[in-house]
Amino acid sequence: MSDVLYHAAARGDEPMVKSLVDGGAAPDGFIAKDGKTALMVAAAGGYKSLVNMLLTAKTNRASPSLQDKLGYTALHHSASNGHASICLVLLFYGALAETKDSAGNTPIDVARSHG
Repeated sequence: MSDVLYHAAARGDEPMVKSLVDGGAAPDGFIAKDGKTALMVAAAGGYKSLVNMLLTAKTNRASPSLQDKLGYTALHHSASNGHASICLVLLFYGALAETKDSAGNTPIDVARSHG
């Protein structure tokens, strides 16, 4: 069920994500080969409502501090795509601005490099 949640989050399919989260699907229960989680792909895609949903689920909340194989967190992914409002949501729910990726870049560094 968590792999379906991951793919629904990547598509921005809000009704499907809501149904799966309400049904108890674990947002961090499926990690893609590149290390990304449902929260990361939702943040990268600019799906603010999904990010909120995954972070505030009644059970099985997404962790904003997990890192993919490049060391990116959801905050890195959001920052690299210019989604400032999602960055604020992630920070509010505990994402750490000082987390460094495998190249030693913080989310702020990534945002600067992507304009």
